[in-house]
Amino acid sequence: MNAEALPQELLEATLALADSLLAAGPVAALREAERQLNADTEALQILEQVRQAQARLRLQQASGQVAATDVRDLRELQRVLQARSTVTAYIDAQQQASAYLRLINAELSELIGVDFASLLSSSCC
Repeated sequence: MNAEALPQELLEATLALADSLLAAGPVAALREAERQLNADTEALQILEQVRQAQARLRLQQASGQVAATDVRDLRELQRVLQARSTVTAYIDAQQQASAYLRLINAELSELIGVDFASLLSSSCC
């Protein structure tokens, strides 16, 4: 479903809800934590190294030849990444925003008598 198919009043209410959710404390905190994480070039470099190490391990697992040193290297990279304050702040903010949005979904679902999130996922992108 696209915005053109929605009645104007519903479209306006939907946009107002989206604006309210974006401004809500947990979601705003997540957006700020994401901004700070994206500004932490060292954390982003480590994150990329983690992704590359994970990809190597997936290939090794597929061929049945996992190297213990690669597993140790990945664990060390993960430890270093998780020690970064911007990463832990982002993870915490993500968990809080997710819990908040689940609560909002439950409230909206109860009000309309249908799982609100499922309505969005079936018509989205």
